[in-house]
Order: sequence, then structure tokens, then C-alpha cells
Amino acid sequence: MIIELPKKFDYESKAKMEDGVLKILPGAYSHSFMNELTIAIKGKTCWYCGRKLLNSDITIDHLYPQDLGGPYITNNLAPTCSECNGRKGNMTERQYRNWLAAPPKQKSEIRKRFLVSNMRQKRNKGYYLPREWITTRKIDNILVNFIMSESYFGKRYKKIESFYQEFGHLPHPIIVDRNNYLLDGFIQLMFAKNNGITRIPTIVLDNVEVILNR
Repeated sequence: MIIELPKKFDYESKAKMEDGVLKILPGAYSHSFMNELTIAIKGKTCWYCGRKLLNSDITIDHLYPQDLGGPYITNNLAPTCSECNGRKGNMTERQYRNWLAAPPKQKSEIRKRFLVSNMRQKRNKGYYLPREWITTRKIDNILVNFIMSESYFGKRYKKIESFYQEFGHLPHPIIVDRNNYLLDGFIQLMFAKNNGITRIPTIVLDNVEVILNR
């Protein structure tokens, strides 16, 4: 998929735009990096109420919630005030906007209906994301910068294990660049490898490239 990118961007000499492609050094991708990209694209105005925000007031909302598989990419992120972010909770952007427009007496029931629907989607069909965002990759084809000292049998691993046991699928797609270099999802990749899962849901960022030979 093509993610939203600013026309110009320089991130501490670790990332730059070149011919419409975001080129980054290994390790440059992070949630804070995606936050900065999002603000560079969408500004410092709350996505929902339109309030101008100071840097200290900005929170980053997932338009498709993380609990529903929402990835940390610019297409799924927006700057918001803390009030809107808190009220939205685990609703999608569309659901939240419908909730905002609803009569006050109906808001509680509408929220409940949306959340029940989201849980059903999560349990029966997997991610609540646009189909065109997700493909699959063989885990043996994913390029990983593996740190031998990194321990992955911790709380995050156990959380993924519990989720898989309950729902039968991984909680999020992994994210790779256009050359299958892993950007996000190392723990999920290790869980898949350890449990004989040969293909893994993947979001491929076709306009992002990790520069391995500088």
C-alpha cells in the first residue's frame, strides 16, 4: 500500500524523501517517528473538533483502533485533542463521527452497538481494516535486523499468545518496507515462527525503503 507522506521531511538525518519514496536507516522507524510524520502531513489541528493544538496538547489517534488491528502508519493516524481521543475510545473514525452526530439520548445505545459489532468482527473475521491494506508474506521472506540480546518471551509475547488462543489469529499485521524489511511486529513474527505459522498478515509500505548499504 502507499502510505501518506509529506513532500519534504528530514528526521535527524535518519530519513528523507527521495522521488516520492521515504528512505530510512535501519532502526529509524518507530511510533514517535510515525507521530512526527503524521503531524507533518495533517498539522496541529484536532482531527475531530477542529481545535488548534499546541505541541503539548497533541495526542495521536488510531482511526482504526489498535484493538481492532489498527497499524501505526500515517494513513491510520491523526492528531487529536485528548478529549476527542478519550471519547472515541475503541470506535473507528466513521463510528465516532456518527456517534458525534447522534441525538444525546441515543449516544449510549449507539456506542454500545458499535462496540458489540467491533468485537464480533474481531472474533469472527479478524482485523477491522480495509482489505486493500493487508496481504500476506511467508515469514522466511521477511528481512529482520535481529538483536541477539533481545528477549521476546515476555509480557508482549504472552499477550499475543493469549490473543491467538482466544481469537485464532494474530492481533495486528506486521509492517514491512517495499523490500520486505521488517519495520514493526518483531514479537508477532517470532510467535508465528515458534508456532509453525508459515504465512503472516502483512502491510507492505510500497513507498518506504530501508537503506541497508549507506
